[in-house]
Amino acid sequence: MPDSKAHCVIIGAGVVGAYFGAHLWSQGQAVSFVVRRERYKVLREEGIVLRLKKETLAIPPHDMAFAGEAADYPEGHEAALHGGKALVTTEPETLPEADYVFLCVPSDKLANAWAAAEPFRNRRAEAVVCCPLWETSVPRLPGGFGGLQYMLPGISGVWEDGRINGRSGKTAVGPLANTAVEQTHALAELLRGAGIRANVDPELLIHMQGILAVGMPFLLGIGVAGYALDAFTRDGALVRQTSEAQRSALGILERMEAPLGLPGHAVKRLPTGLLASLYRVMPYFVRGLSRQMIEVHFKKVHTQTVYLMQQLLDAETGPGPHSEPLRDLLKRCPSP
Repeated sequence: MPDSKAHCVIIGAGVVGAYFGAHLWSQGQAVSFVVRRERYKVLREEGIVLRLKKETLAIPPHDMAFAGEAADYPEGHEAALHGGKALVTTEPETLPEADYVFLCVPSDKLANAWAAAEPFRNRRAEAVVCCPLWETSVPRLPGGFGGLQYMLPGISGVWEDGRINGRSGKTAVGPLANTAVEQTHALAELLRGAGIRANVDPELLIHMQGILAVGMPFLLGIGVAGYALDAFTRDGALVRQTSEAQRSALGILERMEAPLGLPGHAVKRLPTGLLASLYRVMPYFVRGLSRQMIEVHFKKVHTQTVYLMQQLLDAETGPGPHSEPLRDLLKRCPSP
C-alpha cells in the first residue's frame, strides 16, 4: 500500500461511518469498514449511497471487497486495498495495520467499538471517537494507540430506502488524553483532503460539556411528549421540568469542575422561568426539519441521550436534591 494512502478503519457504517468512509474512499484513501452481520449483508447487496444537500456519494458493491469471500480479493486484504477496493468485514483482527480507527457508533455502543478496535492497539493507529462523551469518560478510554482524537461529526441524517438522506456541515476535531495538537491538525488535513469541512478545536471536549447539558434535556422532554413538538410546547409543566433538568445537568458539571463553555455559562445565568419561555419557542426554530427527521432522528438518538444523561448522574459524587430534576425527567422518559 503506497505511503501516500492512509488506511482508515471505520467501525460502524451507519450515517456517520458511511459519511466519513465514503468521502475518504472517494478521494483515494484506503478504507475498511468493521460492521455487524446484519449491516454486512446490506452492504453486500446495496453498497453505500449518500444523498447529501449538494452531492451524492456512493460506494457500489462491486467496489467493495467482502471478508470471507476470497473471490473478491484472491491476493489478500493488502491487494484489495491497493486496488482501490473498500474492505468490509465483521472480523477486525483480519485487517492490515491502520493509520486511523474511527469509532462511529452511538455513545451507548462505545464499549463494543473499543473491543472491535482492540487489534489496532500498541500499533501506530490513532483512535478517533466520533460520538458524544463526558470529560469524566476520558481517563477510562483505552490506551495503547498512537493518539486519541475527538470528533464532532458535522452531519445529521436519516435512513430512507436503504440510502442516507442528510445534511453536512462543519466537522470539529480535537485532541484527547494529551494527544499532541499537531496530530489533530494532521487528522483535519486528511478530512479536508477528502472534501469534509473540518476545523481544529483544541478545547472541543470542553465546549461540548455545556452543549450536551443544554441540548439533551430538551431531547428528553420531547421524548416524554412522544416526540411531538406541539405537544411539548403546550405542556407547561413539562417545559418547566425540562428547563429545571437542564440547569440540574449544568450544576452537576460545575460540581465536577468541568468547564461549561459559552453555552453553559449563558444558560446558567437565565432564570428558570425565562429558560422555560425559550424552550416553548425553540421548536419553532426547528420546523424546517422534515417530519421524518423529527420522528426518526429524535427516536434514534433517544437511547443515546438517556444513556449519556444517566452517565452524568452516575458521575455525581453523591446524589442530592440538586440532581433530582434531571433524575425525575429521566424517570418519565420512555424506555430505550
